[in-house]
Amino acid sequence: MKFLPALSAVAALVAALPVSGIVLDCEINIDGTYTCIEIGETSVSPEVRARAQENYRAYIEEAQTQCEYNEPRRRTGGRASSSAQRLEDLKRARREYDKCVATKAEALRQADQNTD
Repeated sequence: MKFLPALSAVAALVAALPVSGIVLDCEINIDGTYTCIEIGETSVSPEVRARAQENYRAYIEEAQTQCEYNEPRRRTGGRASSSAQRLEDLKRARREYDKCVATKAEALRQADQNTD
């Protein structure tokens, strides 16, 4: 209870501070990273946003056709050790595929921007 006055002083200080923030519009990339843009006073129309999302999906779909998912081979040996290794192999293969898709999609997007 002796900390209550200190907590109320901190709460009063925090409540008195002006609140400001940056609004971001973020997309999740196929490799798990984010691409964000800061939204200022102007905003993008819903039609332009929908068209950009369609283009983004098209780049991803095209990149998925160019990349190949290589399922790892099953290991022979003890049951306990092989299941953990198999899971790690599957995770590694998925990360490699996702990285390939993200890289190819970005290359396709940049190629389209260079032709415009």
